[in-house]
Amino acid sequence: MELKYIYELISLVLLIGVLVFAFILPDRKEKKARKAMLNDLRKSDIVQTKNGIRGKIISVGEETVIVNVDPGKVNLEIAKWAITSVENKKG
Repeated sequence: MELKYIYELISLVLLIGVLVFAFILPDRKEKKARKAMLNDLRKSDIVQTKNGIRGKIISVGEETVIVNVDPGKVNLEIAKWAITSVENKKG
């Protein structure tokens, strides 16, 4: 009977190990990449928000960015967390 419990314990430990490698580590890597993307925002980058708004960054603040969505007419202040993608525009 004791051997059965040892096998169950080993199975449980292996299951927890698989879950850590399958879910926790990739999520941590994705969060790290997103944080790096948001910290590297620069003036003239083209960004897209979760709501589909696209525009060119005019200025970058601590927690927000000012985005020009209609050249010369409309500037929006957008929270950094709402940005989903960045296209670095050269020149």
